[in-house]
Amino acid sequence: MGSLTMDRIYEYMFHLISEYSKLQDFKPTPPPTSLEVCTESLLCYADEKQRTFLRKSTTFPAQTPPCTIKPT
Repeated sequence: MGSLTMDRIYEYMFHLISEYSKLQDFKPTPPPTSLEVCTESLLCYADEKQRTFLRKSTTFPAQTPPCTIKPT
């Protein structure tokens, strides 16, 4: 069994939400007045301590599922 790290937890959460989203029967759309926010724009308003935390907490999903469970 592998060790439990924050990267593995983030991967699990991403895959869980991705699979759950496939069950939706509607297509979410942003409101016309919404604005897109990117990581760089958040860093502009953050102080140095917040920037460090935001950079450390940035994660990207793995291309493989976090685990495979064989059917019984």
